[in-house]
Amino acid sequence: SLKKPIKKKKNQKITIVTVVFNDEKNIGKTIENILSQKYKNIEYIIVVTPSEDKTINKILKYKSKIDKIIICKKRGIFTNMNVGAHYSTGKYINFMNSGDYFFDKKTIENIFKKKQNYDVIYGDCQMYYGSFLRFIKSKKIKYFDSEMIFSHQSAFVKTSMQKKYKFNIKYKLSADYDFFLKLLKQKKRFKYYPNIISKRLAYGISDRKMLSTIYENYLISKNYFHKNSYKRKLKLYKDIILYGLISAVKNLLPKVAIDKLIKITRT
Repeated sequence: SLKKPIKKKKNQKITIVTVVFNDEKNIGKTIENILSQKYKNIEYIIVVTPSEDKTINKILKYKSKIDKIIICKKRGIFTNMNVGAHYSTGKYINFMNSGDYFFDKKTIENIFKKKQNYDVIYGDCQMYYGSFLRFIKSKKIKYFDSEMIFSHQSAFVKTSMQKKYKFNIKYKLSADYDFFLKLLKQKKRFKYYPNIISKRLAYGISDRKMLSTIYENYLISKNYFHKNSYKRKLKLYKDIILYGLISAVKNLLPKVAIDKLIKITRT
């Protein structure tokens, strides 16, 4: 008797969402990086807030290769990330916003060459400063009670989880930290992927507003873990003092000198 042909298993669909506002300089490079991925089952969504520059013109050059282009008049990175998640249909979702990139063309393929079923898959990242890259290794889960241990650009989340829990938009800078703590408290399964997943642009909004980010992180961790913890409050004060010292150095030195200092001391 004739054997039935073996059906090739289809790759899990992965949704990549890019949120962008006023970034004609970087959006093209981010789009090209995602379109160059070797993985065969990617849904690509761009959520763009009407911009004053030529961002939308840049996006429209690639419209035939982008699955969904969503115009969102509301401003706010996490608001727009929630919009992207709402329209996503992949098994997993990743937010690779304008100015950020996957490590190489095989990043998604390497992670999903085997069928995944973890709720969150996360890895390391590189921060790029123009002339050099700084490696940032994800920290262990046990440190999640006091800080974000990985970049959201280096994480894939089950889309069902993303849609259910969403980003809490009352947090303007650390809604991703709040989101992952929700999943952790719900005992969702986290899996560390021991490789670099993303390259992040340095001096982003969370870097520029570091003091606010530090305080938001404190409020979030206090909400989930440290209702009356003096230890966590002490860390807050240490972080503020450290930020103050770093700010003082930045004010005294030109950006080129700061970049060189970071390059010398990078891990």
